[in-house]
Amino acid sequence: MHDDTPRDEPTIKADYEALLNASARLFAYAQSSPKDVYYEISERQDSLAYDDLVLFALRARRFIEATSFRTRAHEVNVPVGRRANESTQSQREPETENFWRLITVIIHHVTLKILRDLAVHERDVAMLEGGLDAVIPKIEDCKPIRPIVIVKSDHDSCAFDLRIFLDVFSKKIFEPAVDHCANHNIYLESL
Repeated sequence: MHDDTPRDEPTIKADYEALLNASARLFAYAQSSPKDVYYEISERQDSLAYDDLVLFALRARRFIEATSFRTRAHEVNVPVGRRANESTQSQREPETENFWRLITVIIHHVTLKILRDLAVHERDVAMLEGGLDAVIPKIEDCKPIRPIVIVKSDHDSCAFDLRIFLDVFSKKIFEPAVDHCANHNIYLESL
């Protein structure tokens, strides 16, 4: 029998607060544009978002474990693009990856890039060229875009839209987990 009762209330509350902060900063970043911003400010935004994304992934994993939502995190999918290989080159169906796997790849990344202007970062797109049509616009159509995360670990590589990733987490994992905790008398939301 599986016990889905949330565990370790102090950890849940600390991770909840950290996730709120990281999510707020990442949502703001995902809606910003590097256009007409002094380049050093834009580079600092990118650096802060990188740190926030790694912190987000670490805290999300702990929060998901502590709230007994790991099964749900495996069931919730996020659209991704992947490097094409011989077995997938002929099929161009949109791919997805479960949320748990994505945060694991972020935590154990070898390379992590966040792109907001593909014209500036054309070399970064080459890291995963092919198979990313659904996620990354064509270079010739490029203007500042919503952030695209390109992440590689020793075992996997993919790209995803940061805003969609955050929306999926918020609506399908975070909010239901908060409600689940409230049903078990662990109240996380501020009044």
